[in-house]
Amino acid sequence: MEILFLPDNITVEAESGEPILDVAERAGV
Repeated sequence: MEILFLPDNITVEAESGEPILDVAERAGV
């Protein structure tokens, strides 16, 4: 699934069940 980080408007692919903090770290947020 894709997760959109606002207000940075960064979209990151994330595995289902993946910790949101790990996804945010990978996005550089």
